[in-house]
Amino acid sequence: MVTKGYGFSVDDIDMMNPELLKPYVDAYKAEWKQRDMEMYMWFGRYATSALVTAIDATFGKGNSKYVKETCYDSIEKHNTDDPDAEMREMLKAEEAWAAESRKSHLPKPKIV
Repeated sequence: MVTKGYGFSVDDIDMMNPELLKPYVDAYKAEWKQRDMEMYMWFGRYATSALVTAIDATFGKGNSKYVKETCYDSIEKHNTDDPDAEMREMLKAEEAWAAESRKSHLPKPKIV
């Protein structure tokens, strides 16, 4: 199983020691890890969305929607966005919190 896709015959494997096969074992484990991550991402994105949408349609008001963009599109969109957008959003949230605390007559927060 470990040499699947690497072009080794049974005789080649019989003639190799475990130290020579180690890089192929590591590559095989990395491939499994990649597939596991893909399945986790698929389930988290699509299966959960389908389940929530079905439950909401059956028992709720039916307002939830199934995801419209793929995982890859979502990642690409996030990577091409403005890198400072997240920081600006965090600053807006902090300013809103500070304004709310001023309304509540709380002491002015020290921002370092």
